[in-house]
Amino acid sequence: MSVDSQAPAAGESRELAPAPPKTPGAAPRSPWPTNRPPWRARITRALDELRFVNEQPPSLADLIAIARRGNWSNTTHGGLRNLAAAHAWIVQAPLLVLGSLLAWSARTAGRVWTVIPVALTVGSALDLIPVVNMFVPTWATWSAWPPLCWIL
Repeated sequence: MSVDSQAPAAGESRELAPAPPKTPGAAPRSPWPTNRPPWRARITRALDELRFVNEQPPSLADLIAIARRGNWSNTTHGGLRNLAAAHAWIVQAPLLVLGSLLAWSARTAGRVWTVIPVALTVGSALDLIPVVNMFVPTWATWSAWPPLCWIL
């Protein structure tokens, strides 16, 4: 590379050197600090073995595709596949969306303290609709929390 410019000189490449090869059988690098007391190292190793700590979960579209075309059954069509697809849409999809929203909202403190008042306001507004209020839990409204629960 020429000294006075950022562009590579003729015949030179801008590519970086390849990463050193990984040693076979080496454990993956832990996201947790390793300079801890022995009891904390055991907890760290136990947490590293949990799938949800180190792996990204499949997307909702992937789960529905697995229900429709996955190799979990020998049949490629019929009632079992339709039941799996219905389960994916009726049970898995709402729970995964709710779980993803909860995880997103709890990721930072600023989100938590913004989402809580918004969720309570939406819950209080939905509680005023006659039929919908049967599905709104009392803890999801402003009247369940101090100081409004002291006055109402």
